[in-house]
Amino acid sequence: MVECLTKRLSDTKNEWIELTHQQKRYLKVKRLLDILISFAMLVLLSPVFLLVGIAIKLDSPSEKVWFQQMRVGQNNRGFVLIKFRSMKSDAPEDVPTRNFKNSDQYITPLGKLLRRTSIDELPQLWNVLKGDMSLLGPRPLVFNEGDIHSLRQRYGIYQLKPGIAGLAQINGRDFLDDYEKVAYDREYLKNLSLGQDFRLIWQTIRVVLSKKGYQDGDDLNTKNGDKGEYSY
Repeated sequence: MVECLTKRLSDTKNEWIELTHQQKRYLKVKRLLDILISFAMLVLLSPVFLLVGIAIKLDSPSEKVWFQQMRVGQNNRGFVLIKFRSMKSDAPEDVPTRNFKNSDQYITPLGKLLRRTSIDELPQLWNVLKGDMSLLGPRPLVFNEGDIHSLRQRYGIYQLKPGIAGLAQINGRDFLDDYEKVAYDREYLKNLSLGQDFRLIWQTIRVVLSKKGYQDGDDLNTKNGDKGEYSY
């Protein structure tokens, strides 16, 4: 599938994708759903937040519970993304974890579990409730990821809010190159609809529960040839 998408991306003449009136109306519905679902999940998962916070402090007493980082948001505006801390305080700043030379040096043992199960992503529900993010959409980039950032600008990806889960993340994450990731981002933008989002929710649940392969730098784990976990 990804080969077909990247070929379509390279063949396109009109690079910028303009949202239709129907899609713009759907974005308003999408925002309402984001508010309702993120609020409900924050309430329901509050015991999990408490337990994970306690576990992080027991595992690394000197470390903070939260990890905060500037990311690129809708319309190319920055926002502070929140996650459960999974890395040590001496980990390189503003460097995608796929670029780590030795992930064991920077990621805590508990952090590996949180990342493998995607529990570290749960605090982003607060970003969704605030309006920085959506439940579904292209993953928010670190500002220094120049190549993919330029591609997203070219194709109009930043018309959308970044998401906790996205089409590229359920199809490869760090095992995709920048061009392949943007091909999936563009496909999501082009076909923006309620039906697509429902399918993406189901596919994301399957990926998380199946614990498909993930990658943190040179720490590579693939299961039955599957590709990495959904976030970058």
